[in-house]
Amino acid sequence: MLLSRLSVKGAQLLSTCNPESPQHWLKKDFLDREGELDLKSWHFNLDDNPSLDREYIENLKKEYTGAWYRRFILGEWAMAQGAIFEDFDETNIFDNDLPAPVYWVASLDYGTVNPTACHIAAINPKQWPQIRIEDEYYYDSAKAGRSKTDAELADDIKEFISWRPVRALYVDPAAASLKLELRNRDLPVIDANNDVLFGIKLMSKFIANKNLVVRRSCKNLVEQIQGYAWCPKAAERGEDKPIKHNDHAVDSCRYMLASAFKSGSLSHPDEELSYDQLRRKVYGDNSLMGFGQSQDSYY
Repeated sequence: MLLSRLSVKGAQLLSTCNPESPQHWLKKDFLDREGELDLKSWHFNLDDNPSLDREYIENLKKEYTGAWYRRFILGEWAMAQGAIFEDFDETNIFDNDLPAPVYWVASLDYGTVNPTACHIAAINPKQWPQIRIEDEYYYDSAKAGRSKTDAELADDIKEFISWRPVRALYVDPAAASLKLELRNRDLPVIDANNDVLFGIKLMSKFIANKNLVVRRSCKNLVEQIQGYAWCPKAAERGEDKPIKHNDHAVDSCRYMLASAFKSGSLSHPDEELSYDQLRRKVYGDNSLMGFGQSQDSYY
């Protein structure tokens, strides 16, 4: 439609874009046919921008890995393929206890037929590594031979979190019935940010820069991070999607990062708030009614 509006003799359209998959309609239907369409294209990478400070460029290069690095830094029409978290290695895994965190957060991916996964992270915004996945709850109804009720799962999660005063429990927004059970157990439930690509980008960044580490005992999360891969069939359609298989622990971790660090910064916007202040922010002024005792003493 943009091209069809160039009705005045000598009219020109000048545009710019970031590349995506090589199967994207803009590349296939236009850029690859530039000779047919009286169209001229130029390729630039990040270093070609003369107005950008060199330090800024070098810092930006650290923000992206894999296909995003090829697209946003090198300017390539690159397919998202293979392993998603290709920078995850032994340096992202820890065994020994680390210093006490500034605060804790938790996240949960809910399943009935599929597994339910919950993780607890210890956060130290100013001390590397800033995000430590400390513990894992994983219930696979297929392996156990029966599904648990929402009440049973909520009891399990309450016991799993135990003494740790989590500032937020980020839960799949679609898990309405489980969220109600969790709130009835005085847990600070917040709807998770379920933007898949944003969560993957953020998780890739934190893994690559070694800001995110996982305790070795969180076996499901370690295994699923290592096996998380792009869907080749989706890539052929020009879409960036992970393979939806054996990914519930990764989804839980992704919820946490995309929700607690949605600005891309390693500082949580609510880290200075007390438990009661955070609850009021999320649920409103009457949020403490019927939800148990104040937990300000934890802080």
